[in-house]
Amino acid sequence: MLDVKQGNQVALFIDWDNLAISTAADLGGATPDLERIVQKAREHGTIVLARAYAEWSALAERLTVYKAGVEPIYAPTFRFDNDPVTQAPRGKSLADPVMVTDCIDCLHLLPTITTFVIVTGDKDLIPVVRLAKLRGKRVVVIGPDYVAVVLREMADEFVSYRSLIDTDIPAPEPRRRGSRDRRSATGPVVVTSAAPVAALPVPTRPVEPPVPAARPAEPSRRGRDRDRDRDRDRERDQDRGRDRDR
Repeated sequence: MLDVKQGNQVALFIDWDNLAISTAADLGGATPDLERIVQKAREHGTIVLARAYAEWSALAERLTVYKAGVEPIYAPTFRFDNDPVTQAPRGKSLADPVMVTDCIDCLHLLPTITTFVIVTGDKDLIPVVRLAKLRGKRVVVIGPDYVAVVLREMADEFVSYRSLIDTDIPAPEPRRRGSRDRRSATGPVVVTSAAPVAALPVPTRPVEPPVPAARPAEPSRRGRDRDRDRDRDRERDQDRGRDRDR
Protein backbone atom coordinates (compact mmCIF):
# COMPACT_ATOMS: atom_id res chain seq x y z
CA MET A 1 0.00 0.00 0.00
CA LEU A 2 1.32 3.42 -0.93
CA ASP A 3 2.03 6.10 1.66
CA VAL A 4 -0.35 9.07 1.50
CA LYS A 5 1.88 12.10 0.96
CA GLN A 6 2.00 15.32 -1.01
CA GLY A 7 3.93 13.75 -3.88
CA ASN A 8 1.11 11.36 -4.72
CA GLN A 9 -1.07 12.09 -7.75
CA VAL A 10 -4.78 11.42 -7.62
CA ALA A 11 -7.37 10.70 -10.32
CA LEU A 12 -10.99 11.31 -9.31
CA PHE A 13 -13.83 9.59 -11.20
CA ILE A 14 -17.46 10.25 -10.24
CA ASP A 15 -20.53 8.33 -11.40
CA TRP A 16 -22.81 11.35 -11.06
CA ASP A 17 -26.15 9.65 -11.69
CA ASN A 18 -25.36 6.92 -9.17
CA LEU A 19 -24.24 9.52 -6.62
CA ALA A 20 -27.23 11.81 -7.15
CA ILE A 21 -29.84 9.05 -6.98
CA SER A 22 -28.34 7.34 -3.94
CA THR A 23 -27.85 10.65 -2.10
CA ALA A 24 -31.46 11.66 -2.66
CA ALA A 25 -32.64 8.25 -1.45
CA ASP A 26 -30.33 7.98 1.58
CA LEU A 27 -30.47 11.60 2.75
CA GLY A 28 -34.05 12.61 2.16
CA GLY A 29 -33.76 14.23 -1.28
CA ALA A 30 -30.43 16.00 -0.70
CA THR A 31 -28.09 16.83 -3.60
CA PRO A 32 -24.44 15.70 -3.67
CA ASP A 33 -21.84 17.95 -2.04
CA LEU A 34 -18.88 17.77 -4.42
CA GLU A 35 -16.75 20.05 -2.26
CA ARG A 36 -16.62 17.37 0.43
CA ILE A 37 -15.71 14.71 -2.10
CA VAL A 38 -12.94 16.80 -3.66
CA GLN A 39 -11.62 17.65 -0.20
CA LYS A 40 -11.49 13.96 0.70
CA ALA A 41 -9.67 13.14 -2.53
CA ARG A 42 -7.04 15.80 -1.76
CA GLU A 43 -6.14 13.93 1.42
CA HIS A 44 -4.54 11.28 -0.78
CA GLY A 45 -2.41 13.64 -2.85
CA THR A 46 -2.62 16.19 -5.65
CA ILE A 47 -5.63 15.85 -7.90
CA VAL A 48 -4.42 15.86 -11.50
CA LEU A 49 -7.62 14.54 -13.06
CA ALA A 50 -11.25 14.93 -11.92
CA ARG A 51 -14.23 13.85 -14.01
CA ALA A 52 -17.94 13.25 -13.47
CA TYR A 53 -20.09 11.22 -15.88
CA ALA A 54 -23.75 11.78 -16.76
CA GLU A 55 -26.02 12.89 -19.60
CA TRP A 56 -26.17 16.40 -18.10
CA SER A 57 -29.64 17.26 -19.30
CA ALA A 58 -29.92 19.83 -16.48
CA LEU A 59 -27.68 22.88 -16.91
CA ALA A 60 -27.64 23.59 -13.16
CA GLU A 61 -26.05 20.22 -12.39
CA ARG A 62 -23.38 20.71 -15.02
CA LEU A 63 -22.49 24.14 -13.65
CA THR A 64 -22.37 22.81 -10.08
CA VAL A 65 -19.90 20.12 -11.08
CA TYR A 66 -17.81 22.54 -13.11
CA LYS A 67 -17.59 25.07 -10.26
CA ALA A 68 -16.31 22.32 -7.95
CA GLY A 69 -13.31 21.82 -10.25
CA VAL A 70 -14.63 18.60 -11.78
CA GLU A 71 -14.91 18.14 -15.54
CA PRO A 72 -18.39 17.03 -16.64
CA ILE A 73 -18.12 14.21 -19.19
CA TYR A 74 -21.09 13.51 -21.43
CA ALA A 75 -22.45 9.96 -21.24
CA PRO A 76 -25.75 9.50 -23.13
CA THR A 77 -28.72 7.51 -21.94
CA PHE A 78 -30.57 5.33 -24.44
CA ARG A 79 -34.28 5.33 -23.60
CA PHE A 80 -36.41 2.41 -24.69
CA ASP A 81 -39.76 2.65 -22.85
CA ASN A 82 -41.74 4.42 -20.12
CA ASP A 83 -42.39 3.38 -16.56
CA PRO A 84 -45.85 1.74 -16.45
CA VAL A 85 -46.76 3.61 -13.24
CA THR A 86 -45.18 7.07 -13.51
CA GLN A 87 -44.83 7.10 -17.30
CA ALA A 88 -41.31 8.45 -16.82
CA PRO A 89 -38.85 7.45 -19.56
CA ARG A 90 -36.58 4.54 -18.75
CA GLY A 91 -33.32 3.58 -20.39
CA LYS A 92 -29.69 2.51 -20.07
CA SER A 93 -27.00 5.03 -19.20
CA LEU A 94 -23.53 4.74 -20.70
CA ALA A 95 -21.94 6.45 -17.70
CA ASP A 96 -20.40 3.21 -16.40
CA PRO A 97 -18.85 2.07 -19.71
CA VAL A 98 -17.46 5.55 -20.45
CA MET A 99 -16.08 5.80 -16.93
CA VAL A 100 -14.46 2.35 -17.17
CA THR A 101 -12.85 3.29 -20.49
CA ASP A 102 -11.39 6.50 -19.09
CA CYS A 103 -10.02 4.68 -16.03
CA ILE A 104 -8.23 2.16 -18.24
CA ASP A 105 -6.83 4.94 -20.44
CA CYS A 106 -5.62 6.71 -17.32
CA LEU A 107 -3.79 3.58 -16.17
CA HIS A 108 -1.89 3.39 -19.47
CA LEU A 109 -1.44 7.07 -20.37
CA LEU A 110 -0.85 8.55 -16.91
CA PRO A 111 1.33 6.01 -15.09
CA THR A 112 2.44 8.60 -12.52
CA ILE A 113 -1.00 8.59 -10.90
CA THR A 114 -0.73 6.69 -7.64
CA THR A 115 -4.28 6.80 -6.27
CA PHE A 116 -7.66 6.29 -7.91
CA VAL A 117 -10.65 7.77 -6.07
CA ILE A 118 -13.82 6.26 -7.55
CA VAL A 119 -17.20 7.62 -6.45
CA THR A 120 -19.83 4.97 -7.12
CA GLY A 121 -21.78 2.15 -5.55
CA ASP A 122 -22.08 0.16 -8.75
CA LYS A 123 -20.50 -3.27 -9.07
CA ASP A 124 -19.76 -2.57 -12.75
CA LEU A 125 -16.60 -0.78 -11.57
CA ILE A 126 -15.17 -3.92 -9.92
CA PRO A 127 -13.00 -4.85 -12.97
CA VAL A 128 -11.45 -1.37 -12.91
CA VAL A 129 -10.66 -1.65 -9.20
CA ARG A 130 -9.06 -5.03 -9.78
CA LEU A 131 -6.97 -3.77 -12.71
CA ALA A 132 -5.82 -0.65 -10.87
CA LYS A 133 -4.68 -2.69 -7.87
CA LEU A 134 -2.93 -5.10 -10.21
CA ARG A 135 -0.97 -2.13 -11.60
CA GLY A 136 0.09 -1.20 -8.06
CA LYS A 137 -2.34 1.69 -7.60
CA ARG A 138 -4.18 2.58 -4.41
CA VAL A 139 -7.96 2.53 -4.85
CA VAL A 140 -10.34 4.54 -2.66
CA VAL A 141 -14.09 4.04 -3.16
CA ILE A 142 -16.58 6.66 -1.97
CA GLY A 143 -20.10 5.32 -2.09
CA PRO A 144 -23.64 5.38 -0.70
CA ASP A 145 -24.98 3.44 2.24
CA TYR A 146 -25.80 0.49 0.06
CA VAL A 147 -22.73 -0.26 -2.03
CA ALA A 148 -21.84 -3.52 -3.73
CA VAL A 149 -20.18 -5.70 -1.09
CA VAL A 150 -17.47 -6.96 -3.44
CA LEU A 151 -16.62 -3.39 -4.47
CA ARG A 152 -16.27 -2.38 -0.82
CA GLU A 153 -14.06 -5.38 -0.02
CA MET A 154 -11.76 -4.99 -3.02
CA ALA A 155 -10.99 -1.31 -2.43
CA ASP A 156 -7.98 -0.36 -0.32
CA GLU A 157 -10.26 2.07 1.49
CA PHE A 158 -14.00 2.59 1.49
CA VAL A 159 -15.50 5.92 2.57
CA SER A 160 -19.24 6.29 3.10
CA TYR A 161 -20.56 9.49 1.54
CA ARG A 162 -22.69 9.96 4.65
CA SER A 163 -19.52 10.25 6.75
CA LEU A 164 -18.30 13.20 4.63
CA ILE A 165 -21.25 15.44 5.43
CA ASP A 166 -22.92 16.69 8.59
CA THR A 167 -26.35 15.15 8.82
CA ASP A 168 -28.74 14.13 11.55
CA ILE A 169 -30.42 11.53 9.36
CA PRO A 170 -29.66 8.12 10.90
CA ALA A 171 -28.09 5.46 8.76
CA PRO A 172 -30.55 2.80 7.66
CA GLU A 173 -30.37 -0.72 8.99
CA PRO A 174 -28.34 -3.23 6.96
CA ARG A 175 -30.39 -4.64 4.14
CA ARG A 176 -31.13 -8.32 4.33
CA ARG A 177 -29.81 -10.53 1.58
CA GLY A 178 -32.42 -11.10 -1.07
CA SER A 179 -34.49 -8.07 -0.09
CA ARG A 180 -35.84 -5.63 -2.67
CA ASP A 181 -34.00 -2.53 -3.74
CA ARG A 182 -34.44 0.19 -1.10
CA ARG A 183 -35.08 2.81 -3.83
CA SER A 184 -38.37 1.20 -4.78
CA ALA A 185 -41.43 2.85 -3.29
CA THR A 186 -42.56 0.99 -0.21
CA GLY A 187 -45.37 1.57 2.22
CA PRO A 188 -46.78 -0.01 5.34
CA VAL A 189 -47.63 -3.61 4.76
CA VAL A 190 -51.17 -4.39 5.81
CA VAL A 191 -51.73 -8.00 6.72
CA THR A 192 -55.35 -9.08 6.52
CA SER A 193 -56.65 -12.26 8.02
CA ALA A 194 -57.98 -14.73 5.55
CA ALA A 195 -61.70 -15.44 5.56
CA PRO A 196 -62.60 -18.77 7.17
CA VAL A 197 -63.02 -21.50 4.65
CA ALA A 198 -66.22 -23.48 4.95
CA ALA A 199 -65.66 -27.11 5.78
CA LEU A 200 -66.29 -29.28 2.80
CA PRO A 201 -68.38 -32.44 3.26
CA VAL A 202 -66.31 -35.56 3.44
CA PRO A 203 -67.41 -37.91 0.68
CA THR A 204 -68.61 -41.29 1.98
CA ARG A 205 -67.92 -44.52 0.20
CA PRO A 206 -71.01 -46.51 -0.87
CA VAL A 207 -71.69 -49.60 1.20
CA GLU A 208 -70.91 -52.62 -0.93
CA PRO A 209 -72.77 -55.91 -0.42
CA PRO A 210 -70.78 -58.66 1.30
CA VAL A 211 -68.89 -60.91 -1.01
CA PRO A 212 -70.26 -64.49 -0.75
CA ALA A 213 -67.84 -67.17 0.33
CA ALA A 214 -66.30 -69.03 -2.52
CA ARG A 215 -67.90 -72.43 -3.17
CA PRO A 216 -65.55 -75.38 -3.11
CA ALA A 217 -64.52 -76.32 -6.57
CA GLU A 218 -66.23 -79.44 -7.87
CA PRO A 219 -63.96 -82.23 -9.06
CA SER A 220 -63.57 -82.39 -12.76
CA ARG A 221 -64.96 -85.20 -14.85
CA ARG A 222 -61.54 -86.68 -15.37
CA GLY A 223 -60.99 -86.72 -11.61
CA ARG A 224 -64.32 -88.48 -11.02
CA ASP A 225 -63.50 -91.19 -13.53
CA ARG A 226 -60.11 -91.70 -11.94
CA ASP A 227 -61.67 -92.11 -8.49
CA ARG A 228 -64.27 -94.58 -9.84
CA ASP A 229 -61.57 -96.71 -11.43
CA ARG A 230 -59.58 -96.68 -8.20
CA ASP A 231 -62.61 -97.90 -6.21
CA ARG A 232 -63.33 -100.63 -8.75
CA ASP A 233 -59.74 -101.88 -8.59
CA ARG A 234 -59.87 -101.88 -4.79
CA GLU A 235 -63.07 -104.01 -4.80
CA ARG A 236 -61.54 -106.40 -7.31
CA ASP A 237 -58.47 -106.89 -5.15
CA GLN A 238 -60.65 -107.53 -2.12
CA ASP A 239 -62.64 -110.23 -4.02
CA ARG A 240 -59.44 -111.96 -5.11
CA GLY A 241 -58.20 -111.98 -1.57
CA ARG A 242 -61.36 -113.64 -0.29
CA ASP A 243 -61.14 -116.30 -3.04
CA ARG A 244 -57.63 -117.20 -1.96
CA ASP A 245 -58.70 -117.54 1.64
CA ARG A 246 -61.31 -120.09 0.66
